[in-house]
Amino acid sequence: MVRAVAIGMIIVFTALHMIRMDAGAKFQNIITAVKIVPFILLVVVGLFCVTGSNYSAPAVEGVSPGVMSLLLGIAATTWSYDGMQTCGTMAGEIKNPHKNIPIALIGTVLLVTLLYTGLSTACVGLCDVSTLAASGAPVATAFEAVPFIGKASGTIAAFLAIIVVTGSLSSLIMFQARVEYKCATEGYWWKSWGKVHPVWKTPYVSMLWQSGFAIVLVFATTLQTLLGYFTLICLIRNVLCFCTWFKVRKKSNYHPTWRMPGGAFMAVLAIVPTVILVVTTFIDTPLFSTIAAVLAIGTAIPFYFYFKKVNADLIAEKKAEHDALERAMEEAARGEAKN
Repeated sequence: MVRAVAIGMIIVFTALHMIRMDAGAKFQNIITAVKIVPFILLVVVGLFCVTGSNYSAPAVEGVSPGVMSLLLGIAATTWSYDGMQTCGTMAGEIKNPHKNIPIALIGTVLLVTLLYTGLSTACVGLCDVSTLAASGAPVATAFEAVPFIGKASGTIAAFLAIIVVTGSLSSLIMFQARVEYKCATEGYWWKSWGKVHPVWKTPYVSMLWQSGFAIVLVFATTLQTLLGYFTLICLIRNVLCFCTWFKVRKKSNYHPTWRMPGGAFMAVLAIVPTVILVVTTFIDTPLFSTIAAVLAIGTAIPFYFYFKKVNADLIAEKKAEHDALERAMEEAARGEAKN
């Protein structure tokens, strides 16, 4: 039953974002608001009912309170904080990106950090740590201590979980297909994935393949197993993306709509903690991590060289287009300087 519901949601959201792009964007805005507002209310209400002594309670028996435990706990939150950068994936379809992208990136980081920190603070203050650790639904357990919520906390937590998963699935289907689409248009993936529907104006081939693969994964394994594999892949991807900044910024056609203050310092600040989480994840789940590393890196490198060879004509064409655009921008800049 659960798999049937999951597959049904994948099909519905794929159709929505593929056929009705504007409607999909509006739905995403609505589901995000519906997701955030109840969390904010829970945090505000919960903080008024906390017990101060819970914050100084000893560690759960049998658990080491050392640095490794802290890092493993942080690694477990990878998926909670991942995704904030994805508005950059949709930058080419966003109105006034010079203004809206920085607002979206910085605003999301601040809001999500405050929201999760507030929720964790409220949960620990409402219920002792040992009870939370033993609970299968710690948020629901914590908010049972709020007088007018009580036993209804389980229903509220379940409702919020459904909203969160629904919003995440919708956003992933919307933006992830743009990644493969861009790779295809630049020559580093199958060319067919770069097709845009003549009426819908969306990367429909990329969306269909992506959602088809997701359905296969639903049948093939469980969510817990997928998280075990993809947490490390996600972390490795982030490290590699952060590292590319040092090379990309030196390219002549590097003209970002907005530059983050701090430059190299901010890049290093992103790389170092993520590398630590990669190592920590390897130590905690060596089997899953090794398989994930082989899948992510062991297949990516051969695929890169394969597409670089078979799509050499497209890659050369795109390079010529980029060079022509760069020359045009330089000429325009010189013209403005003269005026």
